[in-house]
Amino acid sequence: MKQILIAFAAFLISIGNISAQTSPELTLEEEVTVMFEDLGYELSTSQYAYISEGMRAYHYKTFYEGNDYAIIGFPEMDNVYDIDLYLYDMDGDLLLESSSSDGIELLEFTCNSTEEYKVVIENYDSDIDGNKYKVKFMIFWIDSDYNY
Repeated sequence: MKQILIAFAAFLISIGNISAQTSPELTLEEEVTVMFEDLGYELSTSQYAYISEGMRAYHYKTFYEGNDYAIIGFPEMDNVYDIDLYLYDMDGDLLLESSSSDGIELLEFTCNSTEEYKVVIENYDSDIDGNKYKVKFMIFWIDSDYNY
């Protein structure tokens, strides 16, 4: 059920529908935050980078045992058409990826042990080669015992 709700929230964001609790003056980051908080999640990390097409940015983060995590990535500029989102362990092994052709990517998982992971966002397709564009990812968490 939780997975369906999160996917639905990402879908609503991608087509521009806003919940009744949000206002058109909110940024995409604020809309995402409101939607996930409505699901009981708390914002853990919000990171952005300016990267050109084909480039990646990354962030190391400790994820804690017993928590459910949702990592959502999106461009903050209209000139970025496709981004990808990846999660790696400290050995460099790919754990999760979201590489659809739309502009919003979502990873979700339950952490079974406290570990540091590498979150990677890639500008897969953008307007002009060489130009740097702003992309963002946000990490939300909730205790896995939370009653959805």
